[in-house]
Amino acid sequence: MKVIQLFSALPPEMQRLAFQPFPGERKIILATNIAETAITIDGIVYVVDSGFVKIKLFDSRKGIESLAVLPISKASAIQRAGRAGRTCKGKCYRLYTKNAFTKLEEFNVPVN
Repeated sequence: MKVIQLFSALPPEMQRLAFQPFPGERKIILATNIAETAITIDGIVYVVDSGFVKIKLFDSRKGIESLAVLPISKASAIQRAGRAGRTCKGKCYRLYTKNAFTKLEEFNVPVN
């Protein structure tokens, strides 16, 4: 098993590992939102969707940035599911119920 991280602040040479084949090993990619819309990796068969996103927020009263964990939107959930099976048959496992999915906002709402 080969576990690879993938996020935007990762150096490019480390990001490239996600695209390399590892014959005889199962490749597991732990990715942030970068993988939701920006990339397609050959052979991704399964996606596990937590239902959450980390969003950078700026608090103008305190003058600081922070990362907030918020529920994703339906559009993001559908986009994430689409990462599985782009180049072969795939499946998305959501770590939340169908009822929770129906309660998600349709699109991401700007936060501030």
